[in-house]
Amino acid sequence: YELYKVTAFEEEGGAAEDFISHLPITLDSSSSGVQFYACILLTVHDAVLSNLQSEDGQKVANDVYMEIANAVIKKMKQDIIDYEGFEDCDEAEYRKLAQLWLDFGLKRKYVKRPVMTSLYSATLYGITNQIMKDTIIPLRFDVIRGDIDEHPLGDNQTQFQAARYLAQTIWDALHTVLSEAMKAMNVLRQTAEVMA
Repeated sequence: YELYKVTAFEEEGGAAEDFISHLPITLDSSSSGVQFYACILLTVHDAVLSNLQSEDGQKVANDVYMEIANAVIKKMKQDIIDYEGFEDCDEAEYRKLAQLWLDFGLKRKYVKRPVMTSLYSATLYGITNQIMKDTIIPLRFDVIRGDIDEHPLGDNQTQFQAARYLAQTIWDALHTVLSEAMKAMNVLRQTAEVMA
């Protein structure tokens, strides 16, 4: 029906770009948490990263989730070379966790939810649980169904360590790539704790 109206509008001499449509349009923001903080803090870096603002000559939208995923992959590759330590984990195990994730193939989808929720107050513990629920446990079911021969992230204990390692690595990447937004989230969290 709306197409008929615009066609009639053009036939009456109007230009299609001047036609006012009354179709409801839904919009999806690009990493809204980052956008909120970019607006509140007036941070150009975060505004560009979340597509509120574009850079000169930019042809493709930015992807904050891929930016974080790339930072995580870079950190994992560095962790294999330079052991930086990890709670309850010796050097060999730490390097093994990084290699497990790299061999598994860390993709954008594995960091998206932790990135989204971290700016709405998710904690490191919560991110670890998200990784268990969204990635590790579904892979266990893949093994049970026979879709894969073995869990790519090892036995149950190693899987939990792998989830903790990925959560920490995402957390560190967030504090590097979105440092101002994460500082603001920390201030809001501390304020809420004081007021509770």
